[in-house]
Formats: sequence, C-alpha cells, structure tokens
Amino acid sequence: MLAQSFHFTEILIVAYLHLYFGSASSVGSNTVDHTADSSYYLCAGTSFSNRAVEINRQLACERLHNADPISNFPAKLEDNRLFDGAPDALIVWPIMNEETTYRTRVPGKMRIVIDLDCNLAGLIIRYENAVQRCIKLSSNAEVDSTGPDLDTYKGYNCSNTFFSSAYVEETIAKAVNTFERRLPTIYRNKFPKLGYCRSTKQRTFSWPLLVDHTPYNSGETAKNSRIYFVEFSVNMSIKRVLRRSHDIETCPIIRTVILPDANAKSLAHTHRENEGRRQMAVCLGQSFSSSYLRLNKEKAIRDYAQFYANKHKNYRYPRHSSQFNRKMTSSEWFWPLRHTEKALKRNNLNVSYILVLTGRDKFKGVFYRHDGKLKECKLEDEVEDQRKVGVEGCERDGNISGLDLNKPLGCWECWKSEGCLCPHKNQDEMTEDCISPVE
Repeated sequence: MLAQSFHFTEILIVAYLHLYFGSASSVGSNTVDHTADSSYYLCAGTSFSNRAVEINRQLACERLHNADPISNFPAKLEDNRLFDGAPDALIVWPIMNEETTYRTRVPGKMRIVIDLDCNLAGLIIRYENAVQRCIKLSSNAEVDSTGPDLDTYKGYNCSNTFFSSAYVEETIAKAVNTFERRLPTIYRNKFPKLGYCRSTKQRTFSWPLLVDHTPYNSGETAKNSRIYFVEFSVNMSIKRVLRRSHDIETCPIIRTVILPDANAKSLAHTHRENEGRRQMAVCLGQSFSSSYLRLNKEKAIRDYAQFYANKHKNYRYPRHSSQFNRKMTSSEWFWPLRHTEKALKRNNLNVSYILVLTGRDKFKGVFYRHDGKLKECKLEDEVEDQRKVGVEGCERDGNISGLDLNKPLGCWECWKSEGCLCPHKNQDEMTEDCISPVE
C-alpha cells in the first residue's frame, strides 16, 4: 500500500503500464497495509489492498468505454453464477501485482469484475477449467467475538503470501503418507526432508508448500515453489510454516473474519426480468443472451445522452457508426459488445461485435465484423435458462474456514461463495528454535 504522498506516482505507474504493456496489464500495490485498510482481498494466497483494487477498477472502467471492440479485454464474464443475484452483464479485467508485471510483462489470470456502470462486483481467479471467487478478509488480527456470526479464515501469512490451514494440514498428511509408504514418486529421496531440532531434541520433517498455484505465468514460480515449507514433528508439538530466503522466517498464524462481499448482490436491483419476447443474438463465434443485450442497450442509451449533454467527451464509445463502417448512415451509432474471454481464442477468430442504434434510442441490431466485412447477427427466441448448480463430484464444506483457497476448484459446479472442496491433482536440516506459533 503506497502512502498518500505517492498517489501521483502510483497513477503514473498505471499509465506507464497501460501504454507499454497493452490493455491486458494493470497494476496495484500488492502489499496490504493493515493500519490503513480495514479489509483486503485474498486470491489463492495472493493479497490485494483496497487501493490496488480501486486503481484497477478505474482502469477497467476507462477501458470499457475506450478499448476497441476487437480487444481481448475488457471481456464478458461467461457465467455470473459466482455472483448470485448479479446482472448478466459483468465485465472482467486482469489484475496483477506491480512486481510480477515488471518482471514478466505477462498478464496474470486474476480478474477484477465490474458491471456496466463500473461498480465493483469482486475478484476472481481463472484457472484452465474453473473459475474461483476471491474472498474478502478483515484486516483486524483478532476475530471480533461481539460482531455478527461471520465465517473465519485461518492460515499463515508469509510476507503477504498466504497459506490456508486446510492446505497446510493436507500437505502434512501427504508428507507423512509419502514417508511411511516410501512412495516411488518424484519426491523420492527428496521429501520429506529429515531434520533435528536441538532445543526440543526432536526429529522434524519438512515438505514444500507450493506457490505455483498462483496464476502468474512467471519464471519465478519454480524458485518460489521452494521458498515456503511446512516443518513438523511426529507428535505435532512442532508445526510451523517457514519462509526460507536469506534467513529462515517463521510465518505467523492469522485468524480473521471473512467479510460478506455484498458488492455483487447490491447490483441485483438492475437485473429485472425482460417482459415479452426474449431474443438472443447468434453471431460468428459468440452468442449474446437477451438480458446481456438489454443491459448493454440501456447502458449505451444512457451514455449517448450524456455524450450530448457534454459529459464524458473523453470516451470513445458510444460513437457514430459511420466512423466504424462507411456503409452505415451518420444517424446510426454503436456500442461495443464485449465477448467472453475464451470465445475468440477457442475458435481462433478475429471478430468484433457491436450493438447498433439509430436516433437516440432505437435498436437496429447486433452486428459482427470479420475479415473486413460487417454482417448482422441472427436474432433467435431464447429458451429459458434452466441451469442448475450440480454438486455431483463436489464435497460441500460446512465451514468455509476449511476451504482450501490455495488450489483451484476442480469443477465448474463449485461456484457458490461458500465454496466446496473438489478433487484436485496432487502436486529442506537442523534448526535451533523450533517453537511453533501460538494458534
């Protein structure tokens, strides 16, 4: 968290990254200042301060109004069930920490989520086959026992890299199992490593805590995956998480409140059912639901009115269609329809989508541009969405504190904010002071 006096410098950093690293790079301080922020977001062990989130929200909002329709970002969130009650038009934008951006210049897979009016919905992590919602934690070190009945998060804070207690316990169980069975795995003769604590005269074991669960495509992950370890004794009188860099650092245990993230639910009033005939647009490589079209039309009409009221003159969209295609009349104007993040990559297409209106608010149609040609999408009657959340193959956990936030959910059905535990893929010496942190 940067100090107030460095506010202008931080804004310049954002502008610099946007200019040189493209629209899929954004930045915010990844250090949580517990004295300044009352809360912060935790995404698979990586924390983001409120200030970092706000800077990225502002940048996402600016790009929503200015990025070309062909841009990869901002993108449409393909499934809004993570945000129960939120509208069907949620937009995602990459959020990264400053250090990783400068090192790798590779976009991460953490996303900030906003609605069309730039209200914050929350943060998510996109994995290969799943999306997980980040949690919001209180910065207070102690749980307020007099407050409301809130869930709690318990874990270890290693210089703003977090490991949940559930993940640590699971790692210990794996280490013990591997040691007892002498499994012929890649860990053979390597882990668990044996050690000895002089102060307690006990033999200890250590096992690496993987940091490559973080969604950064970085060359640093291999190094980072051997920085953090859990060290424990057979009787568990010694159990601690260590960070090994130049010195050995014992990571403190934290137990804090998980704040109810009401951001998305507060947007529910904008999500009213569409009366009458509901039609979806079927375009090349992408379909748009009737509710998504309706919300974008409402947004476009509002912004078009503000444009004529001399507001938001610095926004590129909405704009007149003649600037997009010469065959369109000057009375027509359009608003970009943001496609889903994987739609174009999956189909290997170079397509942009627009919503075209005439006059002040008359809807003309949905169009797509491909190979320099503008074509109209088909409007088809929409079948009511009967999606139900299935829990087959997922184990619900009654206590959110047991949810492993350091690994991706293994199935799409695990979408509720209270989380579930899904099957997942399994993934150094003598010390003096081996006292475990007080739990």
